Amino acid sequence: MNEREYKRLKLEIEEEYRENLRALEMVWKRAGKTGSSKARVPRDNSLAHAVRGALHMMPEDGFTLRSIEEAIVANGLGDGDVRRTSISVVLKRMADAGEIVVIEKGSGKRATKYAKP
Repeated sequence: MNEREYKRLKLEIEEEYRENLRALEMVWKRAGKTGSSKARVPRDNSLAHAVRGALHMMPEDGFTLRSIEEAIVANGLGDGDVRRTSISVVLKRMADAGEIVVIEKGSGKRATKYAKP
C-alpha cells in the first residue's frame, strides 16, 4: 500500500463513518429519545387516533385487539388498510403509557384483554 492508497481508503472509511453516524442520529431522533432510556415523545398517527376513537365504543368490562379492529373497520375510522400488528403496537404503547390497562395477558391463541383505566 502506498500513501495515495492509504489516503483514499482513509477518506472512504471516514465518509462511511459519518454516514453511519448521521443514520444513527436520525434513528435516535425518530425514536423520540431525549436522554433517558424511558423517555418517549408520544407519536400520534392516524391509526392511533382511530384506536382512540374505537375505545369510546368499547364496553367497560374489557376489549381485545379484534374488537378494536372491528370497530375501526365498521365505523370507517382507519385509513382503509388496518393491520392487526399495527393495532397491537398502538395498544401496547397505550398500555405502557397508562391510557389503557391490560387485565388479562394473552398467550398463544388467547388474546390479550384490555380495559379503560
